[in-house]
Order: sequence, then structure tokens, then C-alpha cells
Amino acid sequence: MRKVLRREEQKCFSCFTHFDIINLFIEGHISLEEMQKTGIFQDLKLLSHLVQYRSYVLSQVRSS
Repeated sequence: MRKVLRREEQKCFSCFTHFDIINLFIEGHISLEEMQKTGIFQDLKLLSHLVQYRSYVLSQVRSS
């Protein structure tokens, strides 16, 4: 048990999550249509929220 608790976590540097895709969208590197091609971004309500969030983030960046 001690070995399990004391072991260091291995970090994956080639993995990505849905948060990485969201960041790419917010930063303007991918379009909404490209996001929709992934299986997890099919929900129109979710996409609507992401568009609103992106607008909010960009307005905050511009005003600072």
C-alpha cells in the first residue's frame, strides 16, 4: 500500500481532453464546425453556451 501512495504520477504529454478542444475554439484556432466534427460537441445547447462564453472571454480581453 505504501508503494501505491508514494508513487509519482506519470504525466501524459501527448494526451488531450475536451478542455483542449474548447481552448482551441475560444482562442480562434478551430471553428464551431470543426468542433462539431468531434463526437462530444454535437449538442446545440452546449455549442450555444460555448459561443456565448467565447464572446464573453473576447470582450474581457479587449477591455483590459
